[in-house]
This record gives sequence, structure tokens and C-alpha cells, in this order.
Amino acid sequence: MDLSRRSIEDVYSEYVVFSNAGTHPNRMAFCPLHGEVAGTSKPSLCINVETGAWICFAGCGGGGLQQFLLKSGEAEHTVKDKTKNVQVSKPRKKKKKAQTEFLPNYILGLFEHCPIELINDGFDEEVLQYHDIGFDINKCRITYPVINKDKKLLAIVGRRNDTTYGKYVPYTEKELRDYGVEVFPKYEKGSVFWREDKYFETLSCRDRTTPVIIVEGFKAALWLVQHGYNNVMALMGTHLTDYHISTLERLGKKIILCLDGDIPGIKSTIKNGYKLSKTMQVLACHYKRGATQPDDIKDAEELHELVSKPVTISKYKKLHKDILENGKR
Repeated sequence: MDLSRRSIEDVYSEYVVFSNAGTHPNRMAFCPLHGEVAGTSKPSLCINVETGAWICFAGCGGGGLQQFLLKSGEAEHTVKDKTKNVQVSKPRKKKKKAQTEFLPNYILGLFEHCPIELINDGFDEEVLQYHDIGFDINKCRITYPVINKDKKLLAIVGRRNDTTYGKYVPYTEKELRDYGVEVFPKYEKGSVFWREDKYFETLSCRDRTTPVIIVEGFKAALWLVQHGYNNVMALMGTHLTDYHISTLERLGKKIILCLDGDIPGIKSTIKNGYKLSKTMQVLACHYKRGATQPDDIKDAEELHELVSKPVTISKYKKLHKDILENGKR
């Protein structure tokens, strides 16, 4: 065989059995490094067939094509022969709209009043202050700053009493101008996780054995943090964007979906779970006794049980079969 015509996939195919095909560069396979056998378990090895990068979610590590061949027991000269003429593509860069302007941080000082409503709901004042949750006394809104992992303020989202146009709505250019803001960045909700600025500075972010918990909204994330789960980020909705997926793929961690337990949340958990399962290990939290979101659960032990005993997406779908068929809880 002409080695110059061999692809990354050709080389890997000598050592692994791929479990899925398609045009997506990230492919799942059964990991021979810890003895996985096709058909007897769920594949835990993710391989990018364009770049050669791989990661085993069962703990075998990760790296490039050469590292994989060496871990497979090949001698260095064999590895060199097998890889010297294989064309490795550069990682494809996802097109994304860059946010070139950001809100000034001083605006957070305008909303330093404590949101009594959240205090009355059981939220700790220190947790609220740590996340710069405030209250706009002029518009009677609880304010949530949206900050990216580079510590840039992208938007201020306000919780409105009038929910005609949505409960949580970013401040408009006109509203920001009233507060003296002169730069008006275009904010897109799917371009960031809420709380990613806090998550990416924690030790749990760098620990591959600690899963990342994904919730829908602000209060769900704050409630879990208050109960010791700093490894949490929020979608600010149920829609999973390319940014969310690529960010989670780079983390290379187990994902625990803890979206709301209402009908939209259940459907999104199943849809997003299967989508993420193409390249990651994904589990989902199953609510019991009528709760539909983390902050509904006031008992700490019950909340811990929810988070510590997630189920597979397939099992989650079976558990909610009747609800989905009847269209109500």
C-alpha cells in the first residue's frame, strides 16, 4: 500500500473498531488500550480523524497519533514508519462572530442592591455577591451579569416582572444608554455559558475526573454552587450551540445534564444528550417527587442524590416515556 495515500483513519483502523461513521471529524471507537471489545460495551475512545487527536473517557489518557501507537505497544521505529507519510490536517476553526466590544465593569456597581426575593427563596447573600447578582431599583429587576472566561462583561440580563417578552431579557441599548454606557456590544446568548468565568478558574475545571454539570438557568446554577457544586455552568435556556459543544469537547470530561424537569427540559435533555454522546460521556439527572429544577429541592441530601446518581440518556428517555407520550407530567 502507498503510505502517502493513507489517512489518519486508515492508520487508526488497524488498531480500533469505530462505532460510528459520518462527516463529523470526531469519531467514537472501542478503546483497545484497556481492552474494550466492540459490541460488549459503550465506546469510550474519541478520535479526530482529521488531526489524529484522541482521548479515552475511561482514563487511558489522550494525545496524538504517535502517542496512541506507542501506547499500543509499537516500537518507535515502527511508529515513525507508519506516521511519516500520513497527512495530518490542521484543526478546523469554527466560524464564530467575535464580540469586539464589551460593557464597562463599572455598570455592575449600579446594581449592588441585594435582591431580597432571592434571599427569601433561600439563596445565600455571599453566593449572590460572589456572582455579582444585583437589583435595579429603577426598573425593579434582579440583574445577572454575563461574563466570559476571559473576564469580559458581555451583557446584563434582567429578570422582569412582566414576562410578555420573556422572563430574562438582556438590557437594551436604550436602557444601557440611560446608565451612561457608550459602547454597545452585540450579545448572542449562545456564545457563552453563564458562570464560565467562575468555572474556568476552579481546580475542578482542570481535573478530568470531575464532571461538569450543565443546567438551564441562573438560579439552578446558583443553588448548586451554594450546595458545594462549583463544577456547574448554565446554558441560559435549553438550546445547545456549536460554542457550547466545542467548549465541552475541549474539556474532555463527563457531562451531567441537569436541565429542568418540565416537558421542554425533558425533551432538550434527550436531544442534547444524544448530540453530546457522539463525542462525550453524558448522563442526566432524573427528578423525583415533583421537583422540576434544582432550586425546588430544599433538602441538601435530596439535592445531592439528584446530582450524584445521574442515569444514562437511554435510561432517562425510558423513565420519561409516559410523560412524553401524554404531553404532561
